[in-house]
Amino acid sequence: MQKVFSLNELIAASENKLTIHTVKDYCRRGELHPCIYFEGNIVCIKKQRYQDSPIKSDPVAHIEEVYWSMIFKGYIHFSKLIDYLDPALSNHTDIFFNFDKVVEFITQPTVYAPLLPLSHNEYLKAFPRMIDDDIQEKRWLREASHFEGNPFRASEIVFHKEEIDTLLSNLKESKSETYNNTDDLTSLNKIEILASDGPLTDKNFYEIEIQTLTNEVKKLKDEIKMLNETAKISPTKEVEELKSQVDHAAEENQWLKDQIIKYKEKVDHNTLTYKHPCIDPYHPKFAPELELAIRVWEKKYINNYPTKHEDHSPAIDQILNEMEITNKRLIQRITVITNNKKLKTS
Repeated sequence: MQKVFSLNELIAASENKLTIHTVKDYCRRGELHPCIYFEGNIVCIKKQRYQDSPIKSDPVAHIEEVYWSMIFKGYIHFSKLIDYLDPALSNHTDIFFNFDKVVEFITQPTVYAPLLPLSHNEYLKAFPRMIDDDIQEKRWLREASHFEGNPFRASEIVFHKEEIDTLLSNLKESKSETYNNTDDLTSLNKIEILASDGPLTDKNFYEIEIQTLTNEVKKLKDEIKMLNETAKISPTKEVEELKSQVDHAAEENQWLKDQIIKYKEKVDHNTLTYKHPCIDPYHPKFAPELELAIRVWEKKYINNYPTKHEDHSPAIDQILNEMEITNKRLIQRITVITNNKKLKTS
């Protein structure tokens, strides 16, 4: 049975619910421990502090000693591995000396395993096997001062099956709770919209949610297609339940899209630097062409909106066309209003 999995195998096993970013988050929270295979000596160093004088300001002696050591064969974890999980770094190499955790003993220890986990004043070091290991213990502390470390390659980083099983089980339970509480989630989203003070942040949040729901709808539709092709009969109860989930996800998707449109309007309105009633859509004397002209002018001359043209008229024409405004007379008026050349007042 496979005991360890690569990052890509972990993401695939999660049915792509996990990403490189969420995996790193689980690692930082201590729910996953990326590890590498190591064969050599592990040494526990114990730090102690001695102060003969009762006066706290007097010198303190810090002493380190080899507390225990053992021949080791298995998988170990250290925090540096999290930084090498990016697939783009798979060919990178580095070294390690200290490590934080034994993930698995392949060669079962008979003496020191009960001493793990460590106390607060102990730490672990890894030394390669050497021919004189039988007399090495007294020299380990001295060699530690100049030992460069053990090499490892990013492509060797794996995750242990026990942690993966626990994580995937929790993800599955979380998904089940999501389907059983869709009405509560919808209400929660609406509360977040009303309570938020940052429209741009909300907009990004909803776009992420839409992408998630779109992916979920696609996956559910694929499952329905597969079940129908397998059954070759009228839709089963399982298929009907999946269709219901698709419909619900599609409704959520549309609702979120509507919220983005509303917030975009709110953002556009709030970013206008002028507060004159003529550009306030809620004022009875609102002038829509003037408000549109200001928005276009801001795009061209404040936000440096990328256009194919440097000259004013063709650039404004492009911006308006991309805003789906095609009325030629309106385009001409907006082009004149937004022109930044000085007026002749003779």
